[in-house]
Amino acid sequence: DLYEFAPIGYFTFNDKARITEVNLTGVTLLGVERSKLVKHGLGRFIAPESHDAWDQYFVNIRQHGGKHTCNLTLIRGDGSLFPVWLEGVRYTNNEGMITVRIAVNDITKRKQVEEALQKSEAQLRTILESTADGILAVDNEGIVLKVSRRFAEIWKMPQSIMDCGDDRTLLDFVLGQLNDPDAFLKKVQSLYGSDAEGKDILTFKDGRVFERYTSPMIMDGARIGRVWSFRDITERKRAEDTLQQANTKLNLLSSITRHDIKNKVIVIQCALQFARQKKGINKIQPFLDEIQDSVNVIGRQIEFSKDYQDLGVKSPEWLNLSYMITLAGIPAIQIIDKTGTLQIFADPLFEKVMDNLIDNTIRHGETATEVYISVITELDRIRIIWEDNGVGVLAEEKEMIFDRSFGKNTGLGLFLIREILAITGMTIQETGEPGKGARFEITVPNGRYRNYQNNQD
Repeated sequence: DLYEFAPIGYFTFNDKARITEVNLTGVTLLGVERSKLVKHGLGRFIAPESHDAWDQYFVNIRQHGGKHTCNLTLIRGDGSLFPVWLEGVRYTNNEGMITVRIAVNDITKRKQVEEALQKSEAQLRTILESTADGILAVDNEGIVLKVSRRFAEIWKMPQSIMDCGDDRTLLDFVLGQLNDPDAFLKKVQSLYGSDAEGKDILTFKDGRVFERYTSPMIMDGARIGRVWSFRDITERKRAEDTLQQANTKLNLLSSITRHDIKNKVIVIQCALQFARQKKGINKIQPFLDEIQDSVNVIGRQIEFSKDYQDLGVKSPEWLNLSYMITLAGIPAIQIIDKTGTLQIFADPLFEKVMDNLIDNTIRHGETATEVYISVITELDRIRIIWEDNGVGVLAEEKEMIFDRSFGKNTGLGLFLIREILAITGMTIQETGEPGKGARFEITVPNGRYRNYQNNQD
């Protein structure tokens, strides 16, 4: 009775793979009468794709001792398919006759659960890979449970590190990329073993900025691990910093411009007062000239403020340097452009940088006929070199030429250049040799330049 009514299908075979006994559950599984099974092989109830596996399985049991297992797909009498798990052993009696006994377990429900889990796993993986954030899930023992492809891209992590499955190994790999690895590690250590959430900002040595968010994984009221999320906010942070810097500069400009214009108005008022006391045009003319000079300066201040008021108003963007150079070109000066495919992250007013450098060459180069523009790449920055073949800049004036009030054209052009570049962290200096032409070096920090592969402007 235990054999006949067992919840598992039991089949007994002779050494020719013929069924000699089968219990009620086995009969029910296949959906046929017992008489159609006994003295017959199991072959016609085995799905075509499982025939080879069944043949090899039975040979292994017959030839070798011990328990053998196998997954197969069987066919019921009504033609429906169902998965089974086989567990079989070989018995040999005193006369040397071989008997094979196999327990047949219907694993349809188990398969359904496995398929549901696989589907759920695939859906979770799709969600992880579709988000722009880098995701890392770790259990309480520091074992990596889930990690997204974006996480690996953010940290430039090779597959060998990804596959290690150990949070400590991942931490050791990423620390060297951060500006403040100690603070990063301290935050991680303080949150492990805690139910607290956390959010902070990470700055990378290559100029990138990421927002890190973390929360505990809770199941049935207990903490089972922690999830870390990393979001790239580099462009947003640059825009915020740029806007703040622009507001500061605009406030400064407003204050300086009011002061300068007020001073010139006082000069005009004084000149008018003295002119009224004089008789004859020859005596009045010097005062009129002084008034005209002051009016000209005020006019230039107003023109300059038109450009300066737009500084930082628009968000910085990636600009094709060679295209900017082309826009600034004029027939009088030959431009030799060796900047190639370089793009820089700059205020849209960067076009004024090129315009004012050309204007400076024309106004102060005197004998200049040519400008040569090249790029020098260094470890963590590049230098854009602007050289002309004019008279150059005197050694004592190399820094003063960037002041607002320097020179016969008030120095506003070079001052504006420096301000535009400063918006995105660039600097400019004059390094040429007097008498051999001006040489301006624009230094662009890491993360603010790149090379493009197509011909977009």
